[in-house]
Amino acid sequence: MDVLARFADEGEIISESDYNKVETDMGNIYLPRRDVIYNETVTLGFSNFMWTPRIMVEGMRIG
Repeated sequence: MDVLARFADEGEIISESDYNKVETDMGNIYLPRRDVIYNETVTLGFSNFMWTPRIMVEGMRIG
């Protein structure tokens, strides 16, 4: 499953009525409230390939 994931810009305001905020050691993660089913654990990964950032997401699916 492909999931759109991105880094929020500094100072960007994210509507908490559309997203659930999860606080982590590395910062806040905002998960969509609608049309997504979450497993018990959601795993995010990050890598760079030839200077192109890639965010990997596991543990969620479109419902």
